[in-house]
Amino acid sequence: MISGIIFDIVEFAVHDGPGIRATVFLKGCPLACSWCHNPEGLSPEPQTATGPAGARTIGQRFTSQQLADRLNSQADILRSNEGGVTFSGGEPLAQAAFVAEVLPLLNNLHVVIDTSGYGSEADFRLLTSLANLV
Repeated sequence: MISGIIFDIVEFAVHDGPGIRATVFLKGCPLACSWCHNPEGLSPEPQTATGPAGARTIGQRFTSQQLADRLNSQADILRSNEGGVTFSGGEPLAQAAFVAEVLPLLNNLHVVIDTSGYGSEADFRLLTSLANLV
């Protein structure tokens, strides 16, 4: 079983695909765009950030089954609101094998891959073949 590193899961998201969604933000992106909305997703490893509220860890390791279980616990409400799950980042292609292992474990959920497209052709083809929307 593969594990991946997630820096956030936003529940009841409405801007990352159709309907109400759970958006999974994956760590790791090979780009360093000056307009990046999620710079905490650039590094592929967990990091410690220090701010006025103190230190916090950005990034948590999940097995594919752990992530699927968490997302499936919301499946009924996501489906009933014409939503599903969006994999964003960072860059989902940077953890393509992990995402590809999670997707078949989801309980009939609509899947969006929110990608820059920067990755290998094989990884791009793999994830887009498993997703409903890219």
